[in-house]
Amino acid sequence: MSRPRKILLYLVIPPVLFAAAIALVLFFYLQFHKTPEMDLTSRGFSLSTIEINEGESLRFVNQSNVTQMLCLGQNNVCYTDAVAPKILKTPGVQLKPGAAIDVVFEQYGTYVITSSNVKGVNLKITVDAGG
Repeated sequence: MSRPRKILLYLVIPPVLFAAAIALVLFFYLQFHKTPEMDLTSRGFSLSTIEINEGESLRFVNQSNVTQMLCLGQNNVCYTDAVAPKILKTPGVQLKPGAAIDVVFEQYGTYVITSSNVKGVNLKITVDAGG
C-alpha cells in the first residue's frame, strides 16, 4: 500500500467517521428530545406530580381563560423564602391565557408550584440529581 493511501486510511478517515457519528447523535437527540410540558387549566395542572432531571426545563402552558400567577408555594400562598428557580420566586410569573414559559430547574430537590390567584392549582416537581 502506498504512503498517501496509508495516511488517508489511518489519519483522515477515523476523525471524519467520528465527526459523522457525533453529528448523527446530535441530530437524533434534537429530533426526539422535547421539553416536558405541563398544561395549566382553571381546575389545576394536567398532572399533580412530575419528575425531571437536574438542569432540565419544564414548559408551563396556560390552557385556561384566566391569567395565572405561578410561584413557588402551595394552596394559593407563595413562599417568601423560596429561592430557586428565580423566575418563580415571589411574586412569581404571570402567565396569560394561551401563553407558555420554560422554567429550568438547575438544582435537585422537591418544588411545589401554585397559582396565587386560582384555587386548587398545585404541582409537586421532583428534580433528580444529575450524573
